[in-house]
Amino acid sequence: EMCIRDSSLSVYRKIYKSNPGFTCLKANLKGGLAIASLNGEIRLYRSSGAPRATTLLPGYGDPILGLDVTLDGKWVLATCAKYLILIPTATGEGDNTGFEKLLNKVKRNPVRLALDPIDIMKFGLGKRFSERVGKGTFTYATFNNGTKLGIEEAIITSIGEYIIPVSYTHLTLPTICSV
Repeated sequence: EMCIRDSSLSVYRKIYKSNPGFTCLKANLKGGLAIASLNGEIRLYRSSGAPRATTLLPGYGDPILGLDVTLDGKWVLATCAKYLILIPTATGEGDNTGFEKLLNKVKRNPVRLALDPIDIMKFGLGKRFSERVGKGTFTYATFNNGTKLGIEEAIITSIGEYIIPVSYTHLTLPTICSV
């Protein structure tokens, strides 16, 4: 069972036949919800009161530990233990996203972000590091709004005491996220 309370304090209830294993959720500015599960799937809902998900985004099978959404709702960032997933949700029809319209025909490939094995060796993040920081798991990754409000410039996460900034502008180029 999932219960969500909206800004008017109304409660919306959805009962599932089996446990969907929800792990986290994040709302966008328009009131849409992204809800992640243990099997790596992400459901996008039009609003908190929507009875069914507008779009189901398949995952890689690993549990999702954290979610973030860009302010315009065009990108979803999922945190797994060993990697991050950046998922485009724009439909190509104006400002519509997978929160408002079904993405079946326009689903784009997600971008999987993981530490490069060369960097792991270069910075001494090998076996000893993994044992020290809980097997090298990422912390909850978020978008950094940068210098201009509403414009995401980076993705920020960490592993242990190491902060890992990723250039978001570079990742969202059309050549990387082609249909």
